[in-house]
Amino acid sequence: MHFESLANINSQTMNIYEELERMGLGLKELKQLWLTIQEIGEANKIPNDLAVLRFLKDIEDNYDNKLGFESKVIEKKNELNAVNNEKKL
Repeated sequence: MHFESLANINSQTMNIYEELERMGLGLKELKQLWLTIQEIGEANKIPNDLAVLRFLKDIEDNYDNKLGFESKVIEKKNELNAVNNEKKL
């Protein structure tokens, strides 16, 4: 029974890893994300476990604003490019 439980746990772990890989989050990307969160935590004197929670909360709270802001930045860049192109003519 013990070996069967270990096999099930191992199978679940591999399934999660494969799902993350399909999403483009391999070990390299997860490590980069972890190091970034650690760096943010250290800069703000926040323990690692709380830094992760704060990071996820910030994403949740600011996601819609960030998406709206990015589209505005792209729109303004396009306008600037159009003005610069007109000046060249």
